[in-house]
Amino acid sequence: MKTTSRDIIENIARTLRQRVLPAMGDPGLAADLREINTQLDALAVRIECEGEIIWNDIADQRLLLAAIAQETGHLPAPNWSGLAAEIAKELDRVWHTPAHYPALAVLQAENRRLRALIDKALATAEADPEPLGERRAQRLVKALRGYMKRQADREAPLHAPLTGGS
Repeated sequence: MKTTSRDIIENIARTLRQRVLPAMGDPGLAADLREINTQLDALAVRIECEGEIIWNDIADQRLLLAAIAQETGHLPAPNWSGLAAEIAKELDRVWHTPAHYPALAVLQAENRRLRALIDKALATAEADPEPLGERRAQRLVKALRGYMKRQADREAPLHAPLTGGS
């Protein structure tokens, strides 16, 4: 592949910055064009790392959810046993074949489904900690919040302000 997606985006941004922006007479339109350039710069960064970030997040989510299902599957409380069953069903689903890298939309959908289960586990742990016991509930909440911190750290490159230009 001679020209990458990032190359195309950077060429568009460079053309807008070097040729179109200097010809703008309207300050409002010039400000809009600078915002478009900022968004193109952010897109150029995202296009290279977003798939890997989501892929790594899914791996983290699946490990955390497997531990939650194992920890809560035996509890007699319906909300916990139901959550464990939901998690097990999701983790048993084959979401891609090992030899096939899924499309970004497939990764995003998987990531959203798993995150919904993580959010549900956190809400359940905070609303009904008794079946787990205080220490286990605290440990689970800590693990869930730890995941959320790791997710935010992984996604930081997607939200970092950009400096300079192409």
